[in-house]
Amino acid sequence: MIRVALFLLAGCARTGAPEAAARPDEADRALDPIEAWLVDAAPADAPMRLVTDETEAGRTLLHTPSRPVDPADPRVARLVERMRATLAREKGVGIAAPQVGVLRRVVLVQRLDREGEPVEAWLNPAITFLSEETEDGWEGCLSVPEGRGRVRRARSIRVAGDPEGGGPRVEEAVEGWTARIFQHEIDHLDGVLFTDRLLGARLVAPEAYAALRAAWKLLDGFAPEEPPATAAPDGARPAADPPFTPAALRRATRPGRRLSWQLLGPDGPVGARVLVFTDAAEDAAVVDAVEVDADGLAVAGPVRTLVPWGDLAADLAGGRLPGLPPPPGDWGVPAESAGWADTPAGAFDARVATAEDPATGATWTRWTARDLPGPPVAEEVRRDGLLAWRAELVEQLPGGD
Repeated sequence: MIRVALFLLAGCARTGAPEAAARPDEADRALDPIEAWLVDAAPADAPMRLVTDETEAGRTLLHTPSRPVDPADPRVARLVERMRATLAREKGVGIAAPQVGVLRRVVLVQRLDREGEPVEAWLNPAITFLSEETEDGWEGCLSVPEGRGRVRRARSIRVAGDPEGGGPRVEEAVEGWTARIFQHEIDHLDGVLFTDRLLGARLVAPEAYAALRAAWKLLDGFAPEEPPATAAPDGARPAADPPFTPAALRRATRPGRRLSWQLLGPDGPVGARVLVFTDAAEDAAVVDAVEVDADGLAVAGPVRTLVPWGDLAADLAGGRLPGLPPPPGDWGVPAESAGWADTPAGAFDARVATAEDPATGATWTRWTARDLPGPPVAEEVRRDGLLAWRAELVEQLPGGD
């Protein structure tokens, strides 16, 4: 705690102004005694201790803007080497100096866009151009061990920086995943974490994200030789009421649309469910679905099913996915509307169904919140008032044109 407090004393004013105004006196570019002590405290190939957002002191430091460095300073070269060792230990693709307690404008980025995918050091980097075209993608962070989340970033950028050892400033264009890494790491230098840019309301735990990736991989390239099975009737479905009509669902669906839910139990993540629309005809949809457990092993599917739009709209509203088992405590009891609920994420129709387990007499309550035009954004099942199962929609990919 004393060390982190010393880090905070080394902080200074924000330097996120345009580059023309970001050239302080050379004295301000030299590492201060605390920073020098941190860099010199171990051999150059020794990893440094990570600062995380798990403590108030860590959060404060990570939200503090960084100062520029002198590219010719030998201690900066030593800092870069120790950051390399830290990144290698953590098996990451990028790291910024604030993450090791040094509030200086230094980042390492793995160049996934270059042969051999080398790790490059960028000193005093600045993004000089952001494209209007954006992409939504999953991000994690060495300083945020709680989980991952979806962030919208520019598809392509231009980045400028000083070379190691000094020399003329360089600038180049970068796009794709490497551009995302640059934006993430340079955010750190301005005191911004990816959690400050989340598209969703919460992070997905590492275990849940691993399950999601396993489910996506199972459906990626899934191409059964048999034609899709027609969904068998399994009892009367409640009619889909406006605006959750089959026509609305059909209009909102394009081939490749993907819906992903993380599954939670009383003690944390228990798996994931994923549904992908592979075809969308006038009267029915072809959907692939899979459910995996917390270890990423399939417990149902992958399966391809041909489902009429009317049945699909009703099933999604009730938390069912074609080809997968229904939620626990679901015996086809129609859910009654509990009214509209306005949330920061939009307006949702909350529905509640209650059923009694014929074998044990236990009372099951299922609560579902639906998004336009129909997929459940959250579903919770309780047995005698205690949480048994929860599904949260964590990703919606729109699909192709």
